Amino acid sequence: MQHTTLHNRLVERESPAQLLSVLAYNPDDHSFYCEDGSLGCVFKCLPLLGANESKVGQLQVLFQQDFPANTIMQISLWAGPDIENTAYMMKAMRQPRDTEHVGEGRRIATAIINKRADFLKRHTEEVISERTGLQVRDIHVYVTVKVPCRSLMPTDRDVDVFRRIHRTTKSILETIGMAPKDLDPEQYIRSMGSIVNWDPNASWRNPALIYDDNLCIR
Repeated sequence: MQHTTLHNRLVERESPAQLLSVLAYNPDDHSFYCEDGSLGCVFKCLPLLGANESKVGQLQVLFQQDFPANTIMQISLWAGPDIENTAYMMKAMRQPRDTEHVGEGRRIATAIINKRADFLKRHTEEVISERTGLQVRDIHVYVTVKVPCRSLMPTDRDVDVFRRIHRTTKSILETIGMAPKDLDPEQYIRSMGSIVNWDPNASWRNPALIYDDNLCIR
């Protein structure tokens, strides 16, 4: 019996969706509603290239906010391969309008940009040089905050507390120079996909929209 239980634990697997607790999103305050009844938010930020006493002091203010008990804040530096939107925008900016005349110089410039975008995308999977082993990566910082609520359905007071923390956290990150941007469900799903699923046919490798607001986010 003991061996059977151990064997079951070894072969038991969870899907990525089971490991994610995010269910729904409120665009009014950029809040994600989680399975345990908590409210959360995700900021995608630029990494700091260095720190001085001023920035250290501002980070201390970030961590010394009046958080409710059991609030979770996580800061993660991530070098990801998802440059699909960047490559798409590089090409889209060079596309002529329907009635626009395209000269030889414009065609040459467009071809150069398209080749550059394809080069960057290819080297998210292949190394640029065998000598260095480097690959193209989008480097950024995720700052996530998860605020517990008093019941499975957040009350008005819970929402007010979350909004205060969201507003203060974003303001501090802006002051530090990290340029925080709230992730919406589409961006959240793409980000999580680029972390856990590197399959060649993964949905985030395509610029088409992934999120369906008729389904739970996870």
